[in-house]
Amino acid sequence: MSGLHFRHAIVVGGSGMLAGCCRKLLTISDKVSVMARREDRVRSIAPQIVPIVCDYDDMGALTSALAGQVPDLLVVWIHQSKPELRRLLAACLTPGGRFVQVVGSGHGDPARADRVAEKRSVVAGLPVSGQIVVLGFIVENFGSRWLTDAEISDGIFAAIEGGDPFTIIGAATPVSLTPPFADG
Repeated sequence: MSGLHFRHAIVVGGSGMLAGCCRKLLTISDKVSVMARREDRVRSIAPQIVPIVCDYDDMGALTSALAGQVPDLLVVWIHQSKPELRRLLAACLTPGGRFVQVVGSGHGDPARADRVAEKRSVVAGLPVSGQIVVLGFIVENFGSRWLTDAEISDGIFAAIEGGDPFTIIGAATPVSLTPPFADG
């Protein structure tokens, strides 16, 4: 490890597929909080993780939940684009903090410069650094599959350690190899 250390890491939407990343953040952070809608899911990740129960799609609830929080790392997994919500989150970071946006391959497709620019603009003018981590897919056996939760968590943690402004976990192209979404 590179000596990377955070005083307070908050992971928004971290109670599912990012749980492994949250556990790894405990090794490089004094405090790790996970913002999620259900406290029981956060508590099941690790006993040291502090739950922040909030419907982060609700701007008022999000503002209340962020009151008094001063993270120096924010990892954000929000399904929709929601630039105003992302901006609100980025603005709560301590100066010099890092804002890591985790996005699906459709929102972070490097061929779609407009989408990548929208994600980069979230931190424009703020005294923080921004990272975009794109969740792609794995090409194998003449086909493709989605990343596993472990591959996602490991990839995001590696991106945080590496600090590159733009990272793709797996592949995001060619779009023709994008696996089908499972019926849910």
